[in-house]
Amino acid sequence: MNLFGFKFGEAECGGCNWRVSNLYVLARDKKEARNLIKKEHLGLCGECICDMLASECYEIELPKKVKKNLPDEKRRG
Repeated sequence: MNLFGFKFGEAECGGCNWRVSNLYVLARDKKEARNLIKKEHLGLCGECICDMLASECYEIELPKKVKKNLPDEKRRG
């Protein structure tokens, strides 16, 4: 799964129901992500997506192109 973020003028978080300008969703691709947010209303605000990722013990892996540009002390694995 990949994490996708979308910017809105104003949208409602599917977790806390707060009005926010960015929503995030886990999906296989961008098309599925848009579908989940627009049709299923499953997008979460930054705080809710972080809470969900932490509570479900997800690991975040940086793409190789990002990883190689990090200073040595910030690289993992």
